[in-house]
Amino acid sequence: MKHIITLLLIVSVTLVHAQVVTPGMGQSFTFQDFTTLSPATVTSPSAGHYTLLQDITISAGDTLLLDANTREILCYNPITLTVHGCVLCAPRTDTLLITCNTSNCGSEFYEIRLDSAANSHFSDILFEYGNDIQVMQSEVTFERCVFRYFKEQCIKYSNASPVIEYCNFYENRKAVISSAANVTGAPKIRHNTFYHNVLNNINQPQINLGPGALGDTIVIEDNHIEGSAAMSGGIAIANLLGVGHTQAAIRGNTVIHNRYGYTQQGPGIEALIEDNTFKDNNLETNPMNGGSGISIYGTDTTCKAKLRRNLITGNLWGVTAINKHSIDMGTAADPGNNCLFDNANGGVEYNLYNNATSNIEAVGNFWGSNDSTYAESVITHYTDNPQYGLVNYLPVLEIEPDILAFSIWYDEFYTGELTTEAEFWFSPNGGDTLCYAFGCVFPDWSDIVPTITLPMWVTCTPDPSEGQNFMNGPVTYTLTTVDGRSKDWVIHVMFFPAVEDYEFLPVSVSPNPATSGRIVLHNDSEEAVQVEVFTLTGQQVYAGRCEEAQMVVNTSSWHSGIYLLKASQNGRSRTFKVVVKD
Repeated sequence: MKHIITLLLIVSVTLVHAQVVTPGMGQSFTFQDFTTLSPATVTSPSAGHYTLLQDITISAGDTLLLDANTREILCYNPITLTVHGCVLCAPRTDTLLITCNTSNCGSEFYEIRLDSAANSHFSDILFEYGNDIQVMQSEVTFERCVFRYFKEQCIKYSNASPVIEYCNFYENRKAVISSAANVTGAPKIRHNTFYHNVLNNINQPQINLGPGALGDTIVIEDNHIEGSAAMSGGIAIANLLGVGHTQAAIRGNTVIHNRYGYTQQGPGIEALIEDNTFKDNNLETNPMNGGSGISIYGTDTTCKAKLRRNLITGNLWGVTAINKHSIDMGTAADPGNNCLFDNANGGVEYNLYNNATSNIEAVGNFWGSNDSTYAESVITHYTDNPQYGLVNYLPVLEIEPDILAFSIWYDEFYTGELTTEAEFWFSPNGGDTLCYAFGCVFPDWSDIVPTITLPMWVTCTPDPSEGQNFMNGPVTYTLTTVDGRSKDWVIHVMFFPAVEDYEFLPVSVSPNPATSGRIVLHNDSEEAVQVEVFTLTGQQVYAGRCEEAQMVVNTSSWHSGIYLLKASQNGRSRTFKVVVKD
């Protein structure tokens, strides 16, 4: 049967102008098949290694299978692989290399053209020394691929919406993902690394997109985009010809060390820009020609951008708004929570420059200081030039290195409070009774991961996700704001050297805080209660026995602070936190 199928494949393939064209009869081909079908087109110097000598066209209905046995595809001469059908990659544990004749890679660039191809999938491939990969009216996914040393664009799409995920693009000569100004598409670009591209040092960004597809959204999400060439930008979306309506979601990206971070130009664009870092995009030598973390250049107010929770720092300009636009950087109902600081050129800080007639809502952002007067000094708008639109930036987002909440999870959930002395105390189930125990209800507190709630733009050392040994004493957490201010928080979790019984014990303490040199223990039970008072370091300062309905404890000789009063009766106990003030 195998020989009969091979014979049919030979009959099915035709040679036209020194290329192989499959018949379009729903057949699947591997490169090993082509070594038999057309030895003048594909040779195999060793198992899994193939040399392409002529062009190949996969007709509509046919499939090119890059099976797991294919290790390397070497292209001699400028080779074009045209796909009207489908390309599929079999699961593999290694990487397939597609490259050129290594002795002459400077001129023998190959090209892949997906033209009206359906449901193609490229995965685990190292593409190097290519001319470009063109995606035209095709459905295609690139996953876990590497693209390097390309002469033109790595992936150029036209009226298509390719999916590009977990790929690595580095040291390519031009923009690595692009489209023309008169075609549409809504690519999904997620979890990729773009590193040192546009090495020809031409005025192009690493991601250079035209207008979006109707009813679809351009997604650029969770990518790392780092540049090195002085003329290379980060991300650009342009609708220069006013084609249709473009929707874009720019989320979670790190865009650093480019000529600029993100630029949006033209009408009919609506972009959501959130949770990104635009940092040190300052390679432009002339600030009048670029250097913005984010630049919005509209011809009318249909050029829209919504900015939320972005870090924009170290650029020549923070956000620049040019001509006409509709920019939302935060409202009273939905604060922006963007962080903009140290964006400067010529010795002057420009965190927002509204060089347009349109107003900007920018409520609830951090501008490099908690002082609103300082915010005004780094925002250029109507108050600086009446020809500019007004920026409504009040109130500003204030950032302090504070812990907002702290909790510990073990077998049950324990919540606590922070005192003004930056010490933490936790109580079971949110009650008033503090829990202090050595191996009683909690078998081991030596590696506890707390839950720490921090303000936005504040980091914590050690990492809150790391386990800590609270039994050995206080743990110090250093909180640092994004602009470098820090504060230490000392977290005490105290353990009392006795087994606690949390059954109800009808006793109470008043007044609390104790301000008159005395506290009173009220005993509503019919039996005597043993009373002990300890400092937070475990030193006993009082011991007594309450035989009546109440007992007065003299606190006049105690230092101001927090004490622990333990009341015990027949194996039951309650512990109170008592505050003593002078």
